[in-house]
Amino acid sequence: MALLPNSDASTVALKDDITALRADFSALMQHLKMDATNGINSATSQIDEGARDIYRSMSKRGQKSARMMSAQVEEQPVAAMLIAAGIGFIAGRLMTR
Repeated sequence: MALLPNSDASTVALKDDITALRADFSALMQHLKMDATNGINSATSQIDEGARDIYRSMSKRGQKSARMMSAQVEEQPVAAMLIAAGIGFIAGRLMTR
């Protein structure tokens, strides 16, 4: 089997092309990895901010409810005591079972 006269040059060119292709593929993978990391960081930041907003909202609602219950207890202390006693009695009965 006879080799073509420029087969060495073709082999060298092919090796150079494969090396360049490897470098391009490596650069592409690095770019994809950076994009994925940036996307994850962005999503994490958005989730964190959303959780903080929910916490603030729940905290405000809890404080408002506590103020309303406190006002109700001040306005009707006997009713509040009876309700608390009833809840305590029911909870105690459930705990003994």
